[in-house]
Amino acid sequence: MNVSAYSLCQREFVIWLRDALLQTPRSTLNRLLVEVSEGALVSHFDAARPCLRLIAALGCRLVVDQAGRTIVSTHYVKDIQPAYIKLHRSLVRNIHQRPENQLYLRSVLGACEATPTEVLAVGVETNEEWSVVKDLGVAGGQGRLLGAEMSPHPAQKKRRRWGKR
Repeated sequence: MNVSAYSLCQREFVIWLRDALLQTPRSTLNRLLVEVSEGALVSHFDAARPCLRLIAALGCRLVVDQAGRTIVSTHYVKDIQPAYIKLHRSLVRNIHQRPENQLYLRSVLGACEATPTEVLAVGVETNEEWSVVKDLGVAGGQGRLLGAEMSPHPAQKKRRRWGKR
């Protein structure tokens, strides 16, 4: 479930979300991933932190997406320990030819080292990209290389598959 970081700071939304999650069976909560964009999360982190902790305490897993789209601090990793950090596709694109992106990925992986957080590469399109991100230590990936579109109709939403190392 994608959620705006701004919404996580709004009292009315937090109350609604809390009530909805409290009425949800534990088996469902344990499968629920709550996804928020990194840039907005960092901008609103102090205000969003209580809601993020509530979500995690109820058994949902947190996912930070679009990581690296802009350069921001990764201090949130140790604080909220998201289950996954999904790299922005611009970091993965041609990463085999971009040492600065490899350095950034190493930095993100280092920030996650003492936590249960796993890093996922989004937008993997070539064997070279996949080889580099795997060698650097990502836990999985998403992209055309790892699974063809499963929808026969362009208007239907694509299903995505995660590739494991």
